[in-house]
Amino acid sequence: MALLNFTDKPLASSLDLTLTTDTDYKTLVGTLGSVQAIAIEFPAFTDGRGFSLAVRLRKDLGFTGEIRATGKTMPEQGLYLSRAGFDSVEILDGRESAYETSFKRYGIFYQFDYATHQTKVSDLRHADDDRTDTYQKGKIAS
Repeated sequence: MALLNFTDKPLASSLDLTLTTDTDYKTLVGTLGSVQAIAIEFPAFTDGRGFSLAVRLRKDLGFTGEIRATGKTMPEQGLYLSRAGFDSVEILDGRESAYETSFKRYGIFYQFDYATHQTKVSDLRHADDDRTDTYQKGKIAS
């Protein structure tokens, strides 16, 4: 097993808590104070609930420790794991280079992410756009 770090911060040597993808994040309110590292176990690569759980841990519970993806993930998910708030992934089948390649696939996105806070396409499209003036001139159909 290999461990791929998505961040530049050191990873935990042990995990304090392991969650399944069907964990209700609301049950964790007030319990994460001393937790430094959480694993979210993916039972199948088609189970996307782990992505949502990581976002909820970051956004709603303010968790700043390590979130690690364990279980069945695939290289194509590497970039999206990072964007959902994961810090690392356990790679069971020796495909580290495929995961690393997935990070180079896209540079800008339509959605906000919790890892890199990259500029969204809509921000780029409207950076020099005076929205009120543009709407009044009829340049943008709504």
